Amino acid sequence: MGLKLEQFIFDAFLYAPSTALFEVLQEEEFAPVKNANGSNYNTPDNARLLVLRLHIRWVVAASGFLTHSVPLHAIANFTVDFAFSILALLLVLDL
Repeated sequence: MGLKLEQFIFDAFLYAPSTALFEVLQEEEFAPVKNANGSNYNTPDNARLLVLRLHIRWVVAASGFLTHSVPLHAIANFTVDFAFSILALLLVLDL
């Protein structure tokens, strides 16, 4: 049985001299980890996949591209270190 600890950003407002809010795209800025792997949402695996997809978008935005030698859906099943190693190997910047 695990213990689930959670705080909200609003809890810190009381201690901040000033606050500001930004509207952002959830898939680029927010990947909560609230549940263990095997759940349907908010898992470490989901967060890794969201970060990997974000980095792929950054590569494409920087005029880079990914080769088709390894299917991207296969990367999501490995550890984050392995996934980023594969991503680094696939990354070819058009300099």
